[in-house]
Amino acid sequence: MERAVAQLPPGQRVVSALMDTNQRQFSVLHLVDRVCLGRCFSYANYEPSVGQFRVQAARENGIVAYDFRDSWAMQAGGYLVKPRDVPLYRIDLCGMGSRDLCVAPVAAGVTLERTWLHVTPDLWQP
Repeated sequence: MERAVAQLPPGQRVVSALMDTNQRQFSVLHLVDRVCLGRCFSYANYEPSVGQFRVQAARENGIVAYDFRDSWAMQAGGYLVKPRDVPLYRIDLCGMGSRDLCVAPVAAGVTLERTWLHVTPDLWQP
């Protein structure tokens, strides 16, 4: 993911909806938050939109989604990219069956979907 983000000019808005099929928490989903530190803006980060953290988004801005419903839909799938969101980049698998990550621009009118992948061992099965 770091290699994918390194290809972008600094300060870009980035989303990722990668989810590990074997994890009950969202650690893979939030990798983009860590990777973007000092490089880009994790546009779907929910923290600014809920008003419970130090950094808060009280109104529309060009850095992060200010509405939690939008933030969640960007991460969970089903978000329709609006003209105000672009330029926006998405980190996803490079293709079906690929294990590599790529970054690509997303156009207004595109619906973001979650990508399920298997990264960690299956520890939750009996």
